[in-house]
Amino acid sequence: MARGPENVSGGLDMLHKARVIEMRRCILLAIVGSTSSSSASLQRILKNGYLIVVKSWLDDILNSAVGGVDLLLHLLSSISMLPVTKEMVTTSKLGKAVAAVEKHTICTGSKNEGAIKMRISKVKEQW
Repeated sequence: MARGPENVSGGLDMLHKARVIEMRRCILLAIVGSTSSSSASLQRILKNGYLIVVKSWLDDILNSAVGGVDLLLHLLSSISMLPVTKEMVTTSKLGKAVAAVEKHTICTGSKNEGAIKMRISKVKEQW
């Protein structure tokens, strides 16, 4: 799978390539987020570095490379119920990255600040 818009094949411009990546990530977040926490497949995905990948997606959102507030809200909702361990969160550095979103311009003073902070609180509570 393409890691960023520059890696999407085809004759699309960068804006359309970024949109393709955003849709793919949205689908993957939904599938993984809705998988039963007792699933052996989900456990394997988490152990193989899924949170590291999700952190890179979060970084892309905050850097305005791929996605925006909608993808951020979806990402936060999708990861909150994942059966993660403290080691997974620490190794991926996703916990710190999620906490830092509250101070990022995508959140502070935006019309979505309440929704973002509510989802961040849910992630912190569940993890």
